[in-house]
Amino acid sequence: MKILQAGNSNFGYIIAKELRKRGIETDLLISKQIISGQASINDPINYDKDLDSYPEWVIFGEINKRTKIFDIIKKMLINILKFMKIFLIKNNRTINSS
Repeated sequence: MKILQAGNSNFGYIIAKELRKRGIETDLLISKQIISGQASINDPINYDKDLDSYPEWVIFGEINKRTKIFDIIKKMLINILKFMKIFLIKNNRTINSS
């Protein structure tokens, strides 16, 4: 199972980080607009003293009222396809198209 946190970048970051510590694969989708600004209160880098760059599980996307749900679904589908590809490669399987 994989979890995708979306929205609140600070709380979402803390939750994603803690879940990952417990072995649960979790990604965080945040908006570049939300963390923009020199000292944005929404930027996880300003709260985590051990964080100097974003981990690979932080995904940036355009989030606004019109595109939020579609962007989240797109990110989820991309992650599902990546997982399926890795699974198939590890198990020496291919997808046969009919």
